[in-house]
Amino acid sequence: MSNYHDQRGPRYSGQRNNPGRYGQQQRESFNFENKPFFDNKGELNPEWVKKEAQQLSHQLARQKNGMTTSSLRNFYNEFIRIRNLPKNNDAEKRILIRMLVAKVNYKKTTAKVPDDFVKFVSVLVEEINDDLDRFEKACYIMEAIIGYNPKK
Repeated sequence: MSNYHDQRGPRYSGQRNNPGRYGQQQRESFNFENKPFFDNKGELNPEWVKKEAQQLSHQLARQKNGMTTSSLRNFYNEFIRIRNLPKNNDAEKRILIRMLVAKVNYKKTTAKVPDDFVKFVSVLVEEINDDLDRFEKACYIMEAIIGYNPKK
């Protein structure tokens, strides 16, 4: 005699053939190598506001513990909050930019923040270093990622 749950198939029996979210396969991690955010002059790589931002945004949504739109927007809002601090707070801005890495690592332990986003923020902050002009341009990358985030 077969079990009722077995007749309904793997979807209902606790076994899953597809570990991905929304019927999609989980993809490999996003490759950040050879994809700098800025060139040697500090100019923003235009691919990061088009192709790369689109790919990363879709990758974040597809991952098993995909990033929610709310979590993504919260990080974007933090970027904008730092950018909008008064000009006489440059030292504080530099500290807060570096704190973004700590915040994203903390959120990884408490919320749906995939490793790819942690790596993205870490690499971005590393490339920004203490250059506030680069940080201004990094806000465009975050805005593009928000814009390309697939609606669920």
